[in-house]
Order: sequence, then structure tokens, then C-alpha cells
Amino acid sequence: MKRLYHWPLDPAGRLVRLALGEKGEGFETLESPSWAPHPDVPRLAHGAVAPALVEI
Repeated sequence: MKRLYHWPLDPAGRLVRLALGEKGEGFETLESPSWAPHPDVPRLAHGAVAPALVEI
């Protein structure tokens, strides 16, 4: 199972969701806006902002 940290209005997050949907991959989403990122995102994305896709 994969977990996607993203902001729904971000084009990069939409692209990742589209690609995962086309592949039929199962994934869960957690919202992470750039102005209030989820606490895990800086560690997972090496200091960057969402989207970040991780295997759980």
C-alpha cells in the first residue's frame, strides 16, 4: 500500500494521483498544504514540500 502526501489543488499532486489511478495502484492520501505541511513530509521528501509518495 502507498501513502501520498499532497495538496489536492497542486498540479503535481494531481499528476501523481492520475498515474496511480491509471496503474490501478491502491493508495491513501493525506493532505499537506505548503503553508502547513504534514509533520512527516520534510523527512520523507528530504526537506521538500508535497507531493511525497511512500510505501507503507
